[in-house]
Amino acid sequence: VRWATASMAVTTSVLAAIGPLTTGYRYPAVTVVNVVGGVVLLMACWWLREALSPARAKRPYRDALLYTTFIVFLVQLGSGAATSVLDVQSMRSVALCHAATAMLAIIFLGGTLWERRSHAGIGSIVAVMSGLLAFQVALGVAALLDSPRPLWMAFMHALLSVLMAGGLVSVGVRGRTDSRGESGIA
Repeated sequence: VRWATASMAVTTSVLAAIGPLTTGYRYPAVTVVNVVGGVVLLMACWWLREALSPARAKRPYRDALLYTTFIVFLVQLGSGAATSVLDVQSMRSVALCHAATAMLAIIFLGGTLWERRSHAGIGSIVAVMSGLLAFQVALGVAALLDSPRPLWMAFMHALLSVLMAGGLVSVGVRGRTDSRGESGIA
């Protein structure tokens, strides 16, 4: 809960500070920070929702795979935002970097989902997340092959990232177990 609350405070402050610079695609870094910051804010709020549920146990637990997956996911998200903003400026080479980081994101997201596939109560979330991941990859490949990229495809690709962020948090919080196999949250 402390991590989520601190993330919300820091992210809100950063987004407020760059707010006046966000009009249009003038500054690519501002667009990337807006996208990543917005998703971090969503993930922190969703984490609080999941963590403060009365059904959740209150035992702290650390999970290196989960936290690494969060970081890889946010890096992938940031490279996607950079691809989008620089594509508007006719710089398509960043899309190749986004595709390269996608491979790493697929490995970590897939590993996290695979590791939690048998945890009680989250099987349906893991199944939905697996489907979203497959659809996200298919849209990403189609977007790489289609130039200029259709607006609906870019919108769906971005929307799936937001849905996956919430799902990843749910899988992380609900699918946590300690060394005795008991659920817990940090």
